[in-house]
Amino acid sequence: MIIKNLIFLAVFFVCTSQNILFSQNCNKKYKVVKIDSTEGNYLVHIKKAKKTFLLISSKEDVRIADKIGLGNKIEVGQRYRLKLLEYGVRFASIPPEMEQTLSIDGREVWKKGDDFDVFVSKNLAGLYYIRHPKD
Repeated sequence: MIIKNLIFLAVFFVCTSQNILFSQNCNKKYKVVKIDSTEGNYLVHIKKAKKTFLLISSKEDVRIADKIGLGNKIEVGQRYRLKLLEYGVRFASIPPEMEQTLSIDGREVWKKGDDFDVFVSKNLAGLYYIRHPKD
């Protein structure tokens, strides 16, 4: 079991360090339903129709956004136009016998069987919304 987790982590880090992200090809408005956080990241739960998604956004980006005076912070209950990019590796490509979970800052945020996918968005810098030209 430990070997399987180490292999998964190795694949995950190689892919994320190579900036391998897969586009969700959406530029739609999503409603923010919950904002949570870990030590170094924000966990933004969004919804479109009946489908739920989890966005990971680095707290480090907030410090950068504060310095350059970037936009407004997102709020629960509001809708935002977001371009979603799949976070890290495609979970479907991981062999089924491996334990499939995603931990951020030591906290499990996704596991095989969850009814949502995990993404990042270029429209978020921490909790600051970067306005899309069509807004």
